[in-house]
Amino acid sequence: MDNLSTVLARLADKITTSVSNTSKCQKCNDTGFIYTDNGTIECECARRARDQRRIEKLFKSAKIPARYRDKTLENFDASLQPKAYKIAVEYTKTWPKGNGESLFFVGPVGTGKSHLARAILSTMIRRHGISGLAATVPNLMDDLRPGADDGKSNEQIQLLKTVPLLVLDDLGAQKTTDWVTERLFVIINARYDELLPTVITSNIYLEELRKIPGWDRIVDRIVEMATAVRMEGKSYRMRGKLTGKEVQ
Repeated sequence: MDNLSTVLARLADKITTSVSNTSKCQKCNDTGFIYTDNGTIECECARRARDQRRIEKLFKSAKIPARYRDKTLENFDASLQPKAYKIAVEYTKTWPKGNGESLFFVGPVGTGKSHLARAILSTMIRRHGISGLAATVPNLMDDLRPGADDGKSNEQIQLLKTVPLLVLDDLGAQKTTDWVTERLFVIINARYDELLPTVITSNIYLEELRKIPGWDRIVDRIVEMATAVRMEGKSYRMRGKLTGKEVQ
């Protein structure tokens, strides 16, 4: 008959095995720490989680719509935009982007640009474990407006300039002022200089954006850093909706 010590040892082994099998991180079993002969070190998963929590908290006020949080490549209707979908899928296969390869999705309202952009971000986070964030440009500019908390605004701008992958949604939809133009250039130029990938969406083609006073520098950076992906067609939001009629 096994003695008490043997029974307890077996039980402890079963518990450890069970925890290991259900843990998300196989390196630390979700403890956040790895124990080595030289001491205890923080696990990479804990650092990533902390960084992501910090980014999410800081950008909670960015007013990112809830309807986009579950957008994935799997639930995007590839038949509507086969070329753009293929480019998005290929883009998510590799990381890091050594040359800062970026994407610029452009086309009419409702063609799936925001869906694809956010799906790329979520896929990259899930597949490659990177930190990233998405911001809708008009809301972001409102957050950073003069008179806001300068300390918070400076930290937000620094994050936008340095986060590994950034999505800027609806570029060109913001109210354009000299201050807005300068803020956008500072962010995009910093990412251009540091070869940091950026996924941008816009309803306005680059040749039209260039006509906005002061936007020559912004458009030049986008042209050099990003592949332009045109998404033509009618708004998929209107598919199946009543048009030209009123509901009785």
